[in-house]
Amino acid sequence: GIHLKNYPDFATPVVSGNVSLYNEGASGAIPPSAVLACFGRMEDSRKAVTMQFKKAGSTIFMIGVRKDECGASEYYRALVRAGVLPVGSSAALGANVPQPEFATVEREIFAMTDAVDAGLVLSAHAITEGGLAVAISEMCLGAHLESADGMKGCVGATIDTAKIVSEEGLRTDKKLFSETGGFLVEVSAEKAVAFVDVYAKRGVEACEIGATSSEQILTFTGDTGFTLPLEKLATAWTQGLREKLR
Repeated sequence: GIHLKNYPDFATPVVSGNVSLYNEGASGAIPPSAVLACFGRMEDSRKAVTMQFKKAGSTIFMIGVRKDECGASEYYRALVRAGVLPVGSSAALGANVPQPEFATVEREIFAMTDAVDAGLVLSAHAITEGGLAVAISEMCLGAHLESADGMKGCVGATIDTAKIVSEEGLRTDKKLFSETGGFLVEVSAEKAVAFVDVYAKRGVEACEIGATSSEQILTFTGDTGFTLPLEKLATAWTQGLREKLR
């Protein structure tokens, strides 16, 4: 193993790794992909936050501009399953996989730790597989996924798709399902200004895109409007494998 004491300039502990040399796709083998897992450090672990929304009336911020980066995404996979895209086609794979800008990602992460340390964050979740739409759904359903109390404790939300900062001309579906990295953050309304200021000091824009709600629904307004009952989302999330095996 590598002992960090021998490398004083590198203070990030790498605790795990996974080198996948045998990945296969619809058209055959793909290039080997190495993944490293490492720890960060919190001065006070009691300040850690979870992904589930905590209350109604909070402000929801998005961190990270949405880009045309749906290549190899869960969205395109779903379109293949639905028969919208042909299996094995270039359209099904997509042209643009996420290309993180490391300096930008670093500023976003440090701004997040600053905001959490300052007690400005109620909940937060990374935008990864499935994009913004899936991340916001998971935040609404956090209480349902972590307990056996049914929908008790789940918090709804309203998101204005017109406020989602994105590349010029990006379609609404790509705003919602692009897997460009970023974060969704719940902040008490009275702390919103202070939260934006913390991010501004790191040169990062915190984009207000909506608010949490006491209703058990997830609503999208703006460019495209639709409403999803949280109970229906929970069923799709928790019983998807059961439905597939029928």
